Amino acid sequence: MISTRKAVYVAAISAIVVLPVFNANGSVIEASTMKKGVTFCGGNHFARNSGAEQSFTVWTLRNYSSKTINVNRVRVYDSNGVVIYDLPSVTPFPAGFKTALTARQTTSLNTSDFMANLPSNQRPITIQINWQYAGGQRGIPMFTSVTRHFRATAGNGSLSSFSGSANCFIRAN
Repeated sequence: MISTRKAVYVAAISAIVVLPVFNANGSVIEASTMKKGVTFCGGNHFARNSGAEQSFTVWTLRNYSSKTINVNRVRVYDSNGVVIYDLPSVTPFPAGFKTALTARQTTSLNTSDFMANLPSNQRPITIQINWQYAGGQRGIPMFTSVTRHFRATAGNGSLSSFSGSANCFIRAN
């Protein structure tokens, strides 16, 4: 037979372990949702051989939530960690980029729309996207995908091109 003291310990430990799973204190739900966050992704942007070879990056931002997400700021860092673009503080967001993503909306940020060619000592780059839910609400993190493109051209025709994708890192802010 279990003593009363052991029964109290078992009940207390069970409550500590089991109740969060059933959202008794909200910690499981809050761990999977955010009010705001920062997304970090890699990329590249350059042209060489008099523009015959081009490399650029497209970041696609997706809101899978039913709530509005606002993109507040985008910073681009060179390979040395120096901020080379700060949108919209110094450089405005490119035309067509949506800073408010309502339910299930998507927008893209293309390096060809706002970046000059980068010398080799500044490549590759890192982008930092600061975002938050409108009205301080909570929701699932904004999803961001990266597609890197490379195109080799001659005259007006494309000789070869390829694309690759990469992952991004999201953290609560």
